[in-house]
Amino acid sequence: MDMIKLNWTDQNLIRKFYELIPNEDVIQTAKQLWQIAADELRTKEKQEIFRQCIYLKRLPNKIEQLLNNLLDHNRKTVNNSFYDEDQRVSCDSRCLKMVNQC
Repeated sequence: MDMIKLNWTDQNLIRKFYELIPNEDVIQTAKQLWQIAADELRTKEKQEIFRQCIYLKRLPNKIEQLLNNLLDHNRKTVNNSFYDEDQRVSCDSRCLKMVNQC
């Protein structure tokens, strides 16, 4: 779902730009502007993906994986008899509170 694709119109505009025989400073400035525009499009694409995830009430895969790792680590901590009961309950409570905030 990549929005950034070089189509015929883009190629034509780039060709016309270079036909103007710009100096090196103008070329560098144009490349910077093109990079900024590409970065902005990528950001908008990521925002839209995240918006869809929120709409579907589903977290992006990376965040979901982080939460799953956190929960696994928490389960190990809570089941570890090395910690006393209060520490285990406190750890479990903090973890669940963080997950619920997501």
